[in-house]
Amino acid sequence: VGADADSTKQVLYMQQGGLTLPDVSYYTDSAHASKLEAFTTFMVNVLVMVGASREEARASADSVVEVESALAAMHLSHEDERAARSLPPLSVQQVSRGMA
Repeated sequence: VGADADSTKQVLYMQQGGLTLPDVSYYTDSAHASKLEAFTTFMVNVLVMVGASREEARASADSVVEVESALAAMHLSHEDERAARSLPPLSVQQVSRGMA
């Protein structure tokens, strides 16, 4: 929550959270498949270092990639997120209707 240009109002700013990898395309574009596999291997190695079996670590890493890939599929691109920032503000009622 921050001050609006009109100092009598408070404004709530909302934006999407980040993914572990730098961009949505790392999860969706086959050109980045080797990087996604390297990320998975990294997670497996870390989990093994903290005591998981290699099988448990691989299953957990695969689950993380599955969840992050699903989130990436719903993410706005960097360009779309920038464009959304230029939209006019919404009232609480407008946001509530959009979430119903």
